[in-house]
Amino acid sequence: MKRLSLLAIFFVFTLSACGGVKTTSPNSPDAQASQFTVPDNPNAKASQAIVENWIVAYQTSEAEALLSLWSDDITWSACTNSPCAAYYLADLKHYVPRDFKNPEFKVEIQSYLITTSGKYAIVQALYADPMVGLRTPTPAVAILEFKDGKISKETWYW
Repeated sequence: MKRLSLLAIFFVFTLSACGGVKTTSPNSPDAQASQFTVPDNPNAKASQAIVENWIVAYQTSEAEALLSLWSDDITWSACTNSPCAAYYLADLKHYVPRDFKNPEFKVEIQSYLITTSGKYAIVQALYADPMVGLRTPTPAVAILEFKDGKISKETWYW
């Protein structure tokens, strides 16, 4: 857990050095409390649009909306142990609808930042998923990688 925390802190400090403009997410249910850092360039703004749709899909439990944001070669990883558990689109098409139907599954986004190039986003959240043993909201970080207007990698650390 200590190694995971250090890794998350490293990513946040590294990417915060990338620069950007703090904005308030228009889709956040608690827009006043959330911080979002997005560089002022077209690639970063395009990634921001994907992240905003990703947030809405998680918060409204819209499985099809979330699935539509991922590339056909998506790698979704949960890095709670070593090595990370990897899932692919076929797996996600099964797991996402099931998870979203569970009233205890929750993802509450607290903040995010997007790199200057727009290739990555780091998302800070509270994550609860009873299917993996997380019954109470747990601090988590998701790293999203974008390729061709889709999320090609989504890696969660908690």
